[in-house]
Amino acid sequence: MQNMLRTSNDDCRDYSASDLKDSIARAIKDELAHEPPNGYKTKPYNPAQWQEYWNDRIYYIYEVGPGDCHGKYKGPTGPELIAYMLQERRSNGLPEVAIEARNENRVH
Repeated sequence: MQNMLRTSNDDCRDYSASDLKDSIARAIKDELAHEPPNGYKTKPYNPAQWQEYWNDRIYYIYEVGPGDCHGKYKGPTGPELIAYMLQERRSNGLPEVAIEARNENRVH
């Protein structure tokens, strides 16, 4: 019965708030295992692919915030997710992301 009362906004808010951090954790796990990132699965592992992947994540995740899901998003903001991503990579011993010019103002 409770699922019948859920709206797409509820799903968007819940998905975004919980799964963004989970997807970052899964990507870090894949990088540590020398697996290629999403979008490169048909290619062999290459550290340059991960640099491109993380720069893409930074670029697209930056705008996440309270305006998402028609104002229902309650999770971390884009800058908070970026800081989390970079810190988690560091704490797992992964190399620093070489920040591309398009992302210089997105990383604090």
